[in-house]
Amino acid sequence: PVLFLSGLYEELKPERGADSGRMFLGQNDIERLIFARLSIPPSEDEPPIRYLVGCYRRANDEIRKIPARDQEYAAVAQQVLTNAQDLIVSYSGNFLNPQLDGMFPKADTHKSPHVQFAEQLLGETSGMGERYSLPTGYLEKFVTRFEQEGLDQLLGPVCIELSRSVRNMSPFGDFMP
Repeated sequence: PVLFLSGLYEELKPERGADSGRMFLGQNDIERLIFARLSIPPSEDEPPIRYLVGCYRRANDEIRKIPARDQEYAAVAQQVLTNAQDLIVSYSGNFLNPQLDGMFPKADTHKSPHVQFAEQLLGETSGMGERYSLPTGYLEKFVTRFEQEGLDQLLGPVCIELSRSVRNMSPFGDFMP
């Protein structure tokens, strides 16, 4: 779904002199954009972790679409999208960090960020049958980003949620009495 970030638009308007209503965002605006989106109370159908993982997935898709014939453009586009992925992973870690709890609004009905992350690892299925799982490279980038900054504190509760989720699963499939 498309979401108009009116607060960010009003913040950027004087900086850009955007009187015509059209505004182009650059690489330096990506973090402001992510922060502005996460500052809005999340919808019921897209909790923050799923939103961030979806952003990472879309960046992966865009990286694959970069045309190779224009080397200069390809290098810049690749760098911008890779930087966006780095920011997305950092904000995912912020959601899992108990010291930063409350940094962004959350819906009362949403599961904890650790449960959301565990569902992504397990390949959660939505009520509409859509499958949500971690995109290629996400977990590797997450581990690399936080291995020196408390990875065990971030993923420890996720591991507990994973063990709770798989406790009643069977490697032989669903039990049919």
